[in-house]
Amino acid sequence: MVMNMWKLAWNTCHFLHFSFSVPYIQFKQTNGPTLILVKNERELCQSNGEKELYEQLIKENMYPTPQHRIGHISINLALVPYRIALMEKKNDSRDQKIMRKLRKKRWHVLYFEQDSLATADACSSYIQSIFLFMEQEFEHTDPPVRRKNFFTNHF
Repeated sequence: MVMNMWKLAWNTCHFLHFSFSVPYIQFKQTNGPTLILVKNERELCQSNGEKELYEQLIKENMYPTPQHRIGHISINLALVPYRIALMEKKNDSRDQKIMRKLRKKRWHVLYFEQDSLATADACSSYIQSIFLFMEQEFEHTDPPVRRKNFFTNHF
């Protein structure tokens, strides 16, 4: 589903002795949530912590996508319909840069440490924190609006 957003902008025209501004409308397409084919991609997980987290998310019916790429950024585990990136924490400057780039593309980034995901209990507590984040983040969003088709409703 592609939604159109528009904004009013001004264009300044310069002539030999005078200049004036003309308004115009600029349309920008934004992509809605994407649907993905659910496959068992456990073998794409690079570490044991990622594999354990992948299995626990599958048990919670979340269906993550390992090694998902957005531009040149590779995400360890991605919950694509929710636009949540689960990434391993490496260094602060790199993580801040990646977070900024993904935020521009309307993704939420949650970090984890490999050592903390060694057991199933640690993974389940991390998953509970993901659910808490989703509840807080998405509680104020409106449900999707059903738009009427212009051509079928007016003729």
